Amino acid sequence: MNHQSSRPATWPAITVFVAVSLIGWILTLAFAGHLVVDPVAFPLGPLAVRWYGLFIALTIGIGLPWFLRRALARGIDGALAERAAWWGVVVGVVGARLLYVLQNLDVFGANPVLILAVQDGGLSIHGALLGGIVAVATVTRFQARTFWSIADAIVPPLLLGMILGRFGNFTNHELFGPPTDVAWKMFVPLQDRPVGSQEEAFYHPTFLYDAILNTVVLLILLTLERSVISAPGSPSRWRSRLLGDGGGVPGQLFLLFIAGISLTRFIVEFWRLGDTTALGLSPAQLVSLLLFASAGALLGLVRLGRSKLP
Repeated sequence: MNHQSSRPATWPAITVFVAVSLIGWILTLAFAGHLVVDPVAFPLGPLAVRWYGLFIALTIGIGLPWFLRRALARGIDGALAERAAWWGVVVGVVGARLLYVLQNLDVFGANPVLILAVQDGGLSIHGALLGGIVAVATVTRFQARTFWSIADAIVPPLLLGMILGRFGNFTNHELFGPPTDVAWKMFVPLQDRPVGSQEEAFYHPTFLYDAILNTVVLLILLTLERSVISAPGSPSRWRSRLLGDGGGVPGQLFLLFIAGISLTRFIVEFWRLGDTTALGLSPAQLVSLLLFASAGALLGLVRLGRSKLP
């Protein structure tokens, strides 16, 4: 009896092991320069289907059902959750692209046609979050408790999407750091190397740093959430404070997510190419510090019982 009930549980572990092994093998070959991944996965008539787009489609295919299950478990109406999800995706992508364009006006101002070339990469996570927040707030008609409950439900699927998206950056030969000779250095094709560094073949795999750190954040939040919701005898005060059960305040899981990705982005920015401010930090690091401080302050106020999320 116990033997049969435990067998299905092994399949997810086997699947994850095989997937991670395959990804590791491909990355090992690519980092050494023995395999150069073509950004185009396959042609489809006059169109070129890119790996980047496939990763986005995979994110939606996995994340949307996962989010809907989580929303229903929180008592959110299914139709409302689905509307919030689709509008969040659409407006989030628009916001992500718009902010990226504003951050790179020198490039897009000279060639505005490139603004629509989303398949080539170039999305800002801060823009995606802002766009998604606006969309969900509008769909929920600015009802605070519903908005924050949906925000909690979207956290793990959204984090998974961010992780998968980094591998889309890898297939586009983008989001790498400065030249390096570390053991895990990544080969970059000549045509994709930064101007002035064409002689350097190996760079920091910044996309992988971000993916690994965000995976750590995802695992921490899932573990925390599971212990709070599902563990028999878990303290009700933790349920109340974290997830809003029993009259608590929903939205705190989302705030933990904001704090977590702000911290990972701040760290990874040290290995990203780009301009810095007078403080020696990049604009993204300054935004990350602001978001981290804001999320931390709201969490602190709620846990001390001095405030409820608006």
